[in-house]
Amino acid sequence: MEAIQEQPVFDRVGKPDKKLDGMKLAQGKPAFTSDIELRDMLVAKVLHSPVAHAKIKSIDASAARALPGVHAVLTWQDIPRVIYSTAGQSDPIPGPLDMFSLDNKVRFVGDRVAFVAADTEEIANTALKLIKVEYEELPILLDSRKAMGADAPILHDEPEYVNFADSDAKKNLPAKIRIDVGDVEQGFKEADLIFEGDYEVPKVQQAHIEPHVVVTYWD
Repeated sequence: MEAIQEQPVFDRVGKPDKKLDGMKLAQGKPAFTSDIELRDMLVAKVLHSPVAHAKIKSIDASAARALPGVHAVLTWQDIPRVIYSTAGQSDPIPGPLDMFSLDNKVRFVGDRVAFVAADTEEIANTALKLIKVEYEELPILLDSRKAMGADAPILHDEPEYVNFADSDAKKNLPAKIRIDVGDVEQGFKEADLIFEGDYEVPKVQQAHIEPHVVVTYWD
């Protein structure tokens, strides 16, 4: 007859645990950024590109700037060309410097075209509709392999481009990453069979509940 082993007693596993701020959240007590309204605070909105790849031939923001309640309308002509990377925060940067806050070229549907600051969200949205943009549409890229071809349109042809992580702007290649574990060549020599192939993995998004919002004021 086999003796029944006693199950270990866990302090946490299998037991409910109270969320420390659960009651306050349920009562609506914590203040979030959307709850903050400073004196004379402005609302900023972004005009997004409706096309995937194009040069901006012209922008007429005069009507938007003349709209009562609008304090500023910024296009690529109004701000310094400071290049940066969106590849992460580690050092060294795992990708090239290839982005501007606003540029005279858009590279995807939803890319930034102009910024508006106004008294209210309604006024800001109205101002966005008054901005007239003329696009010179360029060939688009929908296949990552074709994007590296010799005849593929180049997305990042700006002269300020800075290479990091062995990127290659002429091939639309943002980075090269190689990871070796152990002695690969010795492993090949000792292996009975070697399988080679190309492997693709889907994009992974952890869906963090952390919308980044900033509320600032002049002290």
